[in-house]
Amino acid sequence: MKPVVVLWLSTLVALAAPARAMQGPDQPLAVVEQAARRDSNDAEALYALGVAYARVGRDADAKRMFLETVRVDPQHALGYVALSGYYHSSLIIVSDPTRPGHLRVLPSSKTDSAGIFLGRVFQLNPFIEIHHPGINELPGYWRGTLQQALRHFHEGKLPQALEEFGTVIQRTEEPGHPEKIPPIALRYHMLTALRIARFDDAIRDGQLLLDVALRLAQITDTAHGALQALQEVSGGLVNENRYVLAEVYRAAGNGPEAERLYLQLLESDLSYYMAHARLAAIYEAERRWAEAISERRRAEDANPEDASLVFDLGVTLANAGLLAEADSTLRRAEAANTREVRAAYVLGVVNAGLGRPAVAREAFTTFLSLAPSRYTEMIADARQRLAALP
Repeated sequence: MKPVVVLWLSTLVALAAPARAMQGPDQPLAVVEQAARRDSNDAEALYALGVAYARVGRDADAKRMFLETVRVDPQHALGYVALSGYYHSSLIIVSDPTRPGHLRVLPSSKTDSAGIFLGRVFQLNPFIEIHHPGINELPGYWRGTLQQALRHFHEGKLPQALEEFGTVIQRTEEPGHPEKIPPIALRYHMLTALRIARFDDAIRDGQLLLDVALRLAQITDTAHGALQALQEVSGGLVNENRYVLAEVYRAAGNGPEAERLYLQLLESDLSYYMAHARLAAIYEAERRWAEAISERRRAEDANPEDASLVFDLGVTLANAGLLAEADSTLRRAEAANTREVRAAYVLGVVNAGLGRPAVAREAFTTFLSLAPSRYTEMIADARQRLAALP
């Protein structure tokens, strides 16, 4: 059977997805509360209410809203960032055994709630800044320049910040010794470059970070044992930086290089469920349906607790024209997360394609009764499809 919705469906669903980190100006608390009550299935409205509660010191209510945020949307990275702060895990600063005078920042645990939340944040968006570096984390000789660069970064003076981070990189780089560059300069130069679409710069930074990790992993001197222990705590520098570089290539629109790095990563660590999801998106865009479906299934296998991965599989099956399988998968997604209202919309499209107008009508009606007001394009399309049913 030919696809009835193809990539258009994926585009429309993506347009309705929460707008990450797009918080508007402060509004009165009562207004934010009213918006969250009106759109109780909108993760973005719930997140905004959590932020509003946190600002006025209502921590219990804020935590409750952030939990609701990630229940509605298990891929809401900022929701997990906010939640991590309510579970009292801290970051620890340790000496780097390979570089005297250098410090490394690590999570105190990867298995407590905060550590798990931050691990999810990293997979969903490794470019989110979850920690503002303190002065003690900056190498002494370059402390002043890096402080100024960080200040400009946080003030939004990105061209200045890029130049200042670049100065530190240029002055400390030695051929064959990428570890001589302060990692904080590389990371923030990369983050700055991404924000102003300087993708070539960001790719070079990401590659240098990976080169540093690969070099440190090969060290066999007396510090090796201590370094290995640190790598176990941090989750593996090589894999983390390979994932970061893959994400940089993805942001730059270079699918082949991103694909290569995701595949390399998954050869050594299958727990990167979002690497499977990213591969699926690459294959879907190229209409490599069998590979896309396989990667969607692998993503779900790697993280069975995330119902949004089941929904994504259902959309891919629908785009591939496997409507009967899409129907059963989307019903499974709907059962796993009753507040994923997009599943009802896609079920309407799928059942219309299967020649089940009564089932499609019920699905579209359910979607229209539950959809957040922000889903304007999906709502308009559902109404048109509903009116066109026999």
